[in-house]
Amino acid sequence: MITRALRKVLLIEALLALATTMVSPFVSIFLYRTELGYIAIANFYGLCFAWCVVFCVIFARFPVRNARLAISLSMAVLTAFYLSIYLLPPPWLFIISPLIYALYVMWFWLPFNFIFCDLTSKGDRGTTIGITFLIFPIIQLVTPIIAGTMVSRLGYAPLFIVTAVILAVNVILPYVLLKGKIGRVTQPAKLDFKPFGMRLSASLVIQGMQDGTFFFLVPLVSLYTTGGEFGVGLAQSVFAVGGATGAVVVARLSDRSGDRVTWLRAGALASVPLFLLVWAFPTLYVFMVCIGIAQLTTYMVSIFVMTMAVDKNEAHKPTALLSRELLLEGGRALGVVALSLTWMVWHDLFLGFVVAAVAIGASAIAK
Repeated sequence: MITRALRKVLLIEALLALATTMVSPFVSIFLYRTELGYIAIANFYGLCFAWCVVFCVIFARFPVRNARLAISLSMAVLTAFYLSIYLLPPPWLFIISPLIYALYVMWFWLPFNFIFCDLTSKGDRGTTIGITFLIFPIIQLVTPIIAGTMVSRLGYAPLFIVTAVILAVNVILPYVLLKGKIGRVTQPAKLDFKPFGMRLSASLVIQGMQDGTFFFLVPLVSLYTTGGEFGVGLAQSVFAVGGATGAVVVARLSDRSGDRVTWLRAGALASVPLFLLVWAFPTLYVFMVCIGIAQLTTYMVSIFVMTMAVDKNEAHKPTALLSRELLLEGGRALGVVALSLTWMVWHDLFLGFVVAAVAIGASAIAK
């Protein structure tokens, strides 16, 4: 059920999505245009994810309690991250920007996820998380095309400036909307993986491996197959159509049946042949069709792994979310390492989809 309090939280997320779906697909492209190679770009993201793991350990010692303040600060930090990408040359880019990114993740996603999980129960959590995930692809139907057109005609500077302006507005919103109890994290967050069990913990790491590779792999392949920034934007918008609404429907069905494992495994196993087809037939048509369909299957995995993690430790949601974040970010870092090593040996951009296929297929072990 979408309550008034939850609508306030989703409004903040929607403004974040407006900024990030516009600029995020083009970060990898911008770095590539500045003559960074595929492996260097992968290493940049690997550092971002590795620092997130370190910050998870730090935040277990010094947890966020004021969600309102943390979320506001996170928007300023994210603005600094995108501006640092545009302004900083290597090696400063690799030293400073990943630290800024990790701080954004800790200050935004941990308190944000706690707030909306705290406003749900096991009976409607899958649907609510599905709706939360749905906000990004709905907005992504339009924003990448706008960004691709902007970059093609005016260059990258206006894109980063517009993003900074949107995020600056979102610095204010949490102070306006998150008042009273909704703006506080009521329990301390610790690191505790026992409630997850070995198989769900492994699934979180493995899902992170696939997720981490897609941060930059899909935009880079979009550039390779379409030939320019406008094509990248168009591809990202097409992918947004790929079954996000269906993911919410499936999430609702899992709430009713109480069976999340079956849906997770179905999404994971269905993704494998789609990724392998992109590798085997590296054409624009196959890439667009398979990744478009994979938006449904990978969303299923993301929704259900997160839902199961919170369900397993219902009484201590901040602990569940912090522990999930560490495993997820650790998996993302491992996925980047696997991808970098693969590219170092074979120099084939599309082999990244084999790495992603192995990772997401293995996430079906969740229980």
